Amino acid sequence: MNIIKPGMFQFFYCDVVREQFDKRNQKILQEKQRIDYVFIGDSITRALPTHQFSREKISINSGVNGDETQYMLKRFMADAIQLKPETIILLGGINDLQAWMRQESYLGLSEEAMITTIIENIESMVELAKEHDINIYVSSILPLKCMNVADKVHVEKANTLILSINKGISKIAEHHHIGYLEYYSVFIDRETQQLDATLTEDGLHLNALGYEKMIRILQENVV
Repeated sequence: MNIIKPGMFQFFYCDVVREQFDKRNQKILQEKQRIDYVFIGDSITRALPTHQFSREKISINSGVNGDETQYMLKRFMADAIQLKPETIILLGGINDLQAWMRQESYLGLSEEAMITTIIENIESMVELAKEHDINIYVSSILPLKCMNVADKVHVEKANTLILSINKGISKIAEHHHIGYLEYYSVFIDRETQQLDATLTEDGLHLNALGYEKMIRILQENVV
């Protein structure tokens, strides 16, 4: 049996869990386990209590803390496609954006080029899923919440860029006739135009109440 193992990317967040994921994937394939859903994304996906989404169906969590869409794409065949799920649920892009803003990744790219790269990475994963006859849902990036005055400018700029990225993601869904999970408008505080403070623990990650809301959105929209 040929098991797809993407190897190391020289990207800490992915590399630290690579062996764990390879062993998990091999076990699933060797035992010919039926997989209904694969969730792939970053830390927001990693912390998602997928067992609450559907207790009757089998879900696999391929979220990686700190992951960026460029690395999700590199491991997509290994951690999603080869498991042959009925459906893949993809959420990513916030770490790409923040790394670009901190000049840690996508160095030298303009704002427009950075956004285009994220969109292209997501669309490439959608195309791979479709090539393998797997249903896929893409998701809007959640807004951020400013937790201290020093971060105000960063958060406001990030949220403006998130709207542009989400517009591109929604166009992917429309073009490919796939599901689009609209988190942004549900999680935003209309007054502050930031992530609802009652739904987050640090301005980025969700708390238990936030995940309850996310699970409800999934249950209402994912077939």
